[in-house]
Amino acid sequence: MKSIWKSILLCLPFGLGMIQTAHSQSDATLFTVGNTPVSVAEFRYIYAKTNGAKATYGEASLREYLDLYTKFKLKVARARDMRLDTVPALRDELDGYRSQLAKSYLIDRTLVEQLAREAYDRSKQDVFISHILATFPANPTPADTLSAYRKAQAAMNRLKANEAYEKVAKDGSDDAGTRDNGGKIGWFTALQLPGFYNLETAAYTVPVGSYSEIVRSPLGYHIIKVNERRRAYGEVKVAHVLMRIKKDATQGQKDSALLKINQIYTRLSQEKFEDLARIESEDKVTSSKGGEIGWFTINKYEPAFEDAAFTVSKNGDYSKPFQSSLGWHIIKRLDRKENVPYEDMKNELMGKIKRDSRFDRAQEAMVTRIKAEAGFTEATAVKDAFVKGLGKDFLGYQWKPEIKDEDRTKNVFTVGTKSAKVSELTTYMERSASGRARRGAEANINEVFNELYGKFVQTKALEYEETQLGKKYPEFRSLMREYEEGILLFEATKRMVWDKASEDSSGLKRFYEDGKSKYMWGQRVRTVKYNVNSSDEKLLAKVNKSAMKNDPKAMLKKFNKKGALTVITYEEAIVEKGKNPVVDALKWEKNTQSAWTKVAETNSFTQITDVVAPTIKTLKEARGYVVADYQEFLERKWLEDLRKAYPVKNEDAAFNGLIGNK
Repeated sequence: MKSIWKSILLCLPFGLGMIQTAHSQSDATLFTVGNTPVSVAEFRYIYAKTNGAKATYGEASLREYLDLYTKFKLKVARARDMRLDTVPALRDELDGYRSQLAKSYLIDRTLVEQLAREAYDRSKQDVFISHILATFPANPTPADTLSAYRKAQAAMNRLKANEAYEKVAKDGSDDAGTRDNGGKIGWFTALQLPGFYNLETAAYTVPVGSYSEIVRSPLGYHIIKVNERRRAYGEVKVAHVLMRIKKDATQGQKDSALLKINQIYTRLSQEKFEDLARIESEDKVTSSKGGEIGWFTINKYEPAFEDAAFTVSKNGDYSKPFQSSLGWHIIKRLDRKENVPYEDMKNELMGKIKRDSRFDRAQEAMVTRIKAEAGFTEATAVKDAFVKGLGKDFLGYQWKPEIKDEDRTKNVFTVGTKSAKVSELTTYMERSASGRARRGAEANINEVFNELYGKFVQTKALEYEETQLGKKYPEFRSLMREYEEGILLFEATKRMVWDKASEDSSGLKRFYEDGKSKYMWGQRVRTVKYNVNSSDEKLLAKVNKSAMKNDPKAMLKKFNKKGALTVITYEEAIVEKGKNPVVDALKWEKNTQSAWTKVAETNSFTQITDVVAPTIKTLKEARGYVVADYQEFLERKWLEDLRKAYPVKNEDAAFNGLIGNK
């Protein structure tokens, strides 16, 4: 319950979601809570954001929202005086939010936008490619990469000597999965291969029929050939019916599967696809869902299946039976996404880019800008001395730095007001054991150091930039303030209202006793529902008649004979008006009976056994309502106390200036 309330509070217009605020220190004050002013600009933006198209700027609307926002600020003032902003758990939550929010600012947004647009433009086409691959290990040494590159270069030389691409692939590619078919990978589309941006770029820039220069990926070095391009298939959502054919199936079993799928295809003219999929499909993963597979794009399933799925002409249509490696299918198209506008795809594309290797380019551009703006300076002599002191053990997991005490406090570089000392660099290098050791003992020490040093500089540059976000971006500052006030509001309300209402048992009891007459049961009746495991009309009539004279226990004794099958069962209940349609439809008098209803082999009827006069609910019966009302009471009382503790002063002239001023 409380976690739900927290979610609601943090999503309130004055809890979260303010993308930008136009206020500055010179803004006019709209009202003051205690000694804390709230500007016109802050209120204007929040009012407009919350009300959207309904932001009329009429006096009544503005006053209503001013009242809400004033109450919010009163509670926040109390929360600060309670020092809730120092509670470790809340500080951790705020720091976590700040860190998450900062990520969206610590990138080159212009470049990310360009990459998203590029991915969108590429996604309009699918590309059929082949490749020749020279692999290297997951953590290659310079020798590994050089060996792989030389192999790729040898293949390139053969291509330039006019040897057929397919023959070179068969002879020299390290991809055993595609080598025998001349290197053919198949169709793919933009962002389908996370981490392979260079390969994707080659596929979308090389002319059809031509091959690329050597490109590097996490797997090794590739030479890409573009065989064909087509209008993108997009995404499709389908359901299917499957008749499986096992690999060792006899001809008779194969014929039987074909006969069965054709029979199902014929039945589709009279029966629903979903029903047939549930009953007949041998794909047990999807049959319970009416055969639904869900959304997919190219290269998810084998070509026979994808070709059938993407060639069904419109939603609701289904394919003719076709065969895949699994057996015989019929596909029904449920939906398809094609030619989706960029703005509708932008957020999805941005998310994919941030998980892709191309995102590194945006962060690198950001670091370059930070260094330029902040005046990055490097103590070259200190850095060189550090490198000079490194031995071969630096390339192993057990490296223990030997740094003189007087050197530890020296600055290696400075970004803005943030300096990185030798001690910090040493710690970073110690913690980067895998980065130091992965290239092996024969690696070049300077190359390994420079790679890790570059990452260290990037880390420190981003840390510095994060400290500047509130100064550079009003929207960041606003979001942080609003999130902090939101969690303070939640915690204060939790302590002063919610916890007290649920834990103060004596206070809750007094509150109930003072107003218990409002917690009344409505008109109620006692009922008994009899269930008879028979359809014998004479027996049913006998049960009806007997129920008018006997209580439920006597009914069991009369109709359920010892040692025989149970004939009759019953369920008793007290039913309030409006809670049960069957009971509501009856005349509310003792012994009124409903008509018989039948479910499977059981016949049932409901009988009113007594009419209960309206009574006051006990505290236990009304607890949920009482707690809710007690919370409302405590909140009103709390606000009264807050207004005394933090006098509110409204600036009428500033408020009047808002009226009608959109």
